Amino acid sequence: MIATQKINWPRTLTEGVAILASILLAFWIDAWWDGREEDELSQSYLLGLREDFTQVESELSKHLNFIAGVMGNARKVLTIASGPDSEPFSDSFSEVMGSTYLISWPNTATPTYQDMINSGNLRLVRNPTLRMKMAELTSLLREIDKQKDVINETYWLHHAPFIDKHFVVSEFGWWYSQKSEVSNERFQIMGEPPKAPFETDFTAVRTRQFWNLISDWATVYGDQLGPSIQAKSLCRELLVILDEEIG
Repeated sequence: MIATQKINWPRTLTEGVAILASILLAFWIDAWWDGREEDELSQSYLLGLREDFTQVESELSKHLNFIAGVMGNARKVLTIASGPDSEPFSDSFSEVMGSTYLISWPNTATPTYQDMINSGNLRLVRNPTLRMKMAELTSLLREIDKQKDVINETYWLHHAPFIDKHFVVSEFGWWYSQKSEVSNERFQIMGEPPKAPFETDFTAVRTRQFWNLISDWATVYGDQLGPSIQAKSLCRELLVILDEEIG
């Protein structure tokens, strides 16, 4: 006759519950740790985004000031061009012309945002308003970036041929503009160009073609005003939201 072993159900149930509890606890600890690491990564990204948009806002502010300078100089040139033929040109005409034809654009790189898109970590931004406004800003920055190609193309196709024909380019001051360490070093290497044996063709300034060229130049730069102002405003909104999200 085989003896049957009596099962201690209370003890068995207690051990089972303990095992199950330890398993659930382990899962909870793993989930807690993963969530903690994800939260830390999210905060790191939010700090990076704040740095991105702070830099972009600063670049856009400088760019708007630059556009204002170009358009102001264009108005000066048009004022000179609208004067009577007998009115002499001032010595600063070439300097104003050179400042009118300066070309610059902002550095609108957003490395943190691009990294989040490429890595799939944009999901860590849980605020839908923040995600929507970042996408809107990216669209505006692309529009600004495209405009610089339009400016370059406009200059080389339409303005450069007229300038080469009628003006002495070396008098525009492009070579020896010492506004930065790089410009200063470049000037030291290139040196100031010698005085050209040619004279600027001032009769060309009194032509309809010149008037239209300068007006067109101001318009091309003016096309950047709208998206630049909107993008700067969006950066400010994003920084306010990020300050609320961080920490």
